[in-house]
Amino acid sequence: MTESNTVKPVIIIFVDGGPDENPRYRKVKNFAIEHFKKYNLDALFIATNAPGRSAYNRVERRMAPLSKRLAGVILPHEHFGSHLDDKGMTTDDDLEKRNFQHAGETLAEVWRDMKIDNYDVSAEYRQPEDSKQDPAEPNQAWYSIHVRESQYFLQVVKCADESCCPPTRSALKSVFADTFMPPPCPILQTSSKLVVPSLLDKGTSKFSPLLVRLSVALSPPLEGFKQMPYDFFCPSVQSDLKKKVCPTCGIYFTSHKGVQMHCRYVHGKPVQDRCETRVRPQRLAAKRANEFLCIVHRYETSSEDADWLDEDEVDTSGLTIPEPSSSALQMPVMRESEWLANPWTEEQ
Repeated sequence: MTESNTVKPVIIIFVDGGPDENPRYRKVKNFAIEHFKKYNLDALFIATNAPGRSAYNRVERRMAPLSKRLAGVILPHEHFGSHLDDKGMTTDDDLEKRNFQHAGETLAEVWRDMKIDNYDVSAEYRQPEDSKQDPAEPNQAWYSIHVRESQYFLQVVKCADESCCPPTRSALKSVFADTFMPPPCPILQTSSKLVVPSLLDKGTSKFSPLLVRLSVALSPPLEGFKQMPYDFFCPSVQSDLKKKVCPTCGIYFTSHKGVQMHCRYVHGKPVQDRCETRVRPQRLAAKRANEFLCIVHRYETSSEDADWLDEDEVDTSGLTIPEPSSSALQMPVMRESEWLANPWTEEQ
C-alpha cells in the first residue's frame, strides 16, 4: 500500500504454476484483468517457473517458515465426526466442509502469530463459496491493446489513451517506452559489435539483464513475424510460435483458442487452418484438471521438453492417457487417538 492507503501502481506476482494460479489459464487471466481495473493499476505482471524449476521461485522459499511452524501440529480430520468411510471416501459432504473449516481456522490461528521479515502474517479462512464467482470475460479489442501473453509470463498494462485508461500513477512508461516489458534476448559479442543471434545460431550468446536489454537497441531477425513474440527464444515452444500468432496484427497468444477468438472478434476473419493444429507429444507423463503434461522431442536440440498443455491443444490419438492408480486414492484414515497411541507395551 502507498502512504495514501491505495494499492501501489505496479504489482508483480510470482506463482507456483499450479492449475489455480498459472497465468496461461483463462480464469486466472480474467481475474488479473479484474484486479487491474478494480485497483487502478498501471501494470500487473504475473510470472511462473517452467516445469521442474519451482525451487528457484524466491516467493516459495520465503513461505518455508509457514511450513516450519506446523511441525508438531495435529489437525484432526474428524473434529465434528468422521465424514469418511473405511476406504477414505467422503460419505457426508456437509460434515466434510465443517471439518475442513475447523482445520483451516486452526491453521490461520497458528500463522497469525508469526512474523516474516518483521512483518505480521495475515491469515484468514475463507469459505469455498467466496471464491467461486467467475470474472467477466474481457472485450477482445480491449484485451489485444492491454494484455500480452507468454508461456510463463502475463502482462496487463495501461494504454496511453486517457479516454480508455485513467492517467498513470507511476513512471513505468519512462522505463517501458513500448508499453510492455520487452521479450528477453540473448546478446552475442562479435569482434566489432553486439548482435542478437538468430534462432538457428547455437553460439555462446547469453541472455542479458532487463536494464541492459532496455539500454541496448537490438532486435533479432524476426524471420517472418510482424513483431517479436515474448517466447521467441523459448526452446520448448519455438516450433509452435507461428501457429499461435495472429496473421493480421502479429500478436502472440499462448493457446490456439486465444488466436481463434482474437481473429474472429477483433479482425472479423475466419479462423485459419493453422490455428487448428494440435501438438503431438511423444508421450503423456501426467494429467491434471484439463491439462496434460506433454513430453515433446525437440529434433533441433536432440532433447526432450516437458510442459503442461490444455487438453484441447493436444493430439492424444494412440497415446496412453495416465490415470491415478487406485492405491493413490486410498489414503490411510487414522483417528487422533490412534496417532497418539504408544505402539510399545511396558514389561511387567
